[in-house]
Amino acid sequence: MGTTNWREIQAAIVKALIERLGYSPSGAESLTSDAINWRVDLREALLCWLREQSVPEIQVEGFTAARLAAEYGFNLPNALSQLNWLHESPVEAKASLRPMTIDHAVMPGRQSRPPGQGEGRR
Repeated sequence: MGTTNWREIQAAIVKALIERLGYSPSGAESLTSDAINWRVDLREALLCWLREQSVPEIQVEGFTAARLAAEYGFNLPNALSQLNWLHESPVEAKASLRPMTIDHAVMPGRQSRPPGQGEGRR
């Protein structure tokens, strides 16, 4: 992929991240600047997201973008970034993942309690 071509594509991705997902301009720029150094299949998946708002199933260290979205709350472009990190630094990337669970969710106006310490238990 030539540099000029990537700059044009990068601008389109930045615009889509801002308009579709509410990214800040700096956040969108950061993700797309990093993406030029991603694995080729992950970079191509980002282009697929730009065109189709979906990504092919690519597995890295047992994770896919769909799994990261469902279990960890990632949007698809961030899931691709995480997959690239899993490829480059699997131990660190896996250690950073925290599944979304109802047990750990903090509802507005309520304090978070560790699992097993709900209402009525002392």
